[in-house]
Amino acid sequence: MNNVVFTRVKFYRNVKDYKFTRKLEPNKKQEIENLVLNAVNGQMSIVQNPTADLAKRKLIETNKAYISTDNKISLNLFGDEHLTIISSAFGLDLSAFNNAKALADMLGNKISLSFSDQYGYLMSDITHLGAGVSLECEVNLSSLKSIGKIEQVKQNLTKLGYTLTETEQKNIYLIKTNCNLGLSETELVGDFEKTINKIVDLETESLNMLDINKHDELVDKVYRSLAIMGSAYMLNTDELNVYITNLLTGLNLGIVKIKQEDLCALFELSKNDSEFISVAQAKELAKQVKNIIKGVQYV
Repeated sequence: MNNVVFTRVKFYRNVKDYKFTRKLEPNKKQEIENLVLNAVNGQMSIVQNPTADLAKRKLIETNKAYISTDNKISLNLFGDEHLTIISSAFGLDLSAFNNAKALADMLGNKISLSFSDQYGYLMSDITHLGAGVSLECEVNLSSLKSIGKIEQVKQNLTKLGYTLTETEQKNIYLIKTNCNLGLSETELVGDFEKTINKIVDLETESLNMLDINKHDELVDKVYRSLAIMGSAYMLNTDELNVYITNLLTGLNLGIVKIKQEDLCALFELSKNDSEFISVAQAKELAKQVKNIIKGVQYV
């Protein structure tokens, strides 16, 4: 499913008999961290600095985080809640949910967590109250945007308990659950998968509509984008985001093919945490993109 770029799952938990993070004293934070260290028993290592790797960056939200040896799951301390378990995967891959749930269940068996029979897991953020789970996907919605349907999609998602926001990567939108209360984990995941698939179907229908009316223009955009990515001397991330969107269009129209790992590598390169990119960085970006684009096949 080429339109879904990334899936990320978060499990939020608070330790019983401790204040929420904003009111938590330093010595109490240390007590909680000690509980966590005893529970994970060497299975995770500390990460305190941001990383340039997109997959790892998606796992780290706070200054103090523990990450698994396979880099697929992290345990962030003292963000919105005491514990935030994050698992991510490229594409629509709900194995991320299973990975995060496994760690959440293990911690729940070893640490007493704040829980109410009436409300579920107790949280400082009301949107986390209940199941204590957040599900989100980054989805390419360039066709829906082109035909002016994004606002309508946003309104419909809001009614269903989701938020839709455009990311820094143009035409890539974040769809995120916005309510846990009264829903089980199974219900959340099932509804989420159904919703994402429906949005992807709408995007596909929109692309097909554009293809009927503007086929040659779409193909030209794809070919031009690939030509520039394959020959540019310098590139910035804003340009690259546009070209990647056009590449996704080509994939969905079936006119080009690219390996999943190469597509993921392009998305890693397209994320820039700095507003400024130097000439040297622009040259290096172009060089790396050029090497990846060699793997694209024309159908």
